[in-house]
Amino acid sequence: MDHRPIRRIGGASGHEWRRGRRRRACRPPWPRPGRPLTDYAPLDALAATVAPLNLAPPVLISPPRQPGGYWTAKSDAQNRPLRTDLTLSPDGQVLKRVDFSQRHWVDRMVGIGVAAHEGHLFGWLNQALGVFTALSLITLAVSSVVLWLRRRPAKALGAPPATRASQRPARAPLMFAALLVALGVFLPLLGASLILVLVVERLVLRRLPAARDWLGLPA
Repeated sequence: MDHRPIRRIGGASGHEWRRGRRRRACRPPWPRPGRPLTDYAPLDALAATVAPLNLAPPVLISPPRQPGGYWTAKSDAQNRPLRTDLTLSPDGQVLKRVDFSQRHWVDRMVGIGVAAHEGHLFGWLNQALGVFTALSLITLAVSSVVLWLRRRPAKALGAPPATRASQRPARAPLMFAALLVALGVFLPLLGASLILVLVVERLVLRRLPAARDWLGLPA
């Protein structure tokens, strides 16, 4: 398999095709009714202009959305801090270059976070850190279930019983309740799930003696 970087050329209509050293006959996307046909003649000259810049592969070269506009070339590397956007004239001149360091700080923070999450920020060490984190979470989940099975009382869930101190109004529980309400509003699926659990507990589980005793719910 040839793993050399290829140039991906995407049309404004959403279609894409590829060109590399092994060139294949390809037909540009048909224009939409009422839209003029895009002139792809400058494509080879633009590719020759972009190639010496050594942008992180793969590099996407796109034609202008409207006749007479500018072409664009951008790096679509998975390591987002290596990405660069170029604005090109049809004759092959670089009119504008935007590197990762020139973007808004929010875009930079998101790009760095996504690259680190995907394991592309600092090579194999980043991937090893991701594997270690995943294995740690799996170990934590499995070990917690094992510890619960060993220590829970017989024929009971083992949830701590409610005390008088926990039933008194306090600042922290009120803030936690406000947080749950806010999350339920902004995340409707979470809010619906919380309401469903509350309704099932109040109307069903508390009326079933076996379920009530196993869960430790008040009568």
